[in-house]
Amino acid sequence: MNASPAAFKREPLHLGMPVPVNN
Repeated sequence: MNASPAAFKREPLHLGMPVPVNN
């Protein structure tokens, strides 16, 4: 799984779990 902060921001699917923006 991509731990890219930009990817997490664009992926609303990860809103259910704690988004590791620090990673």
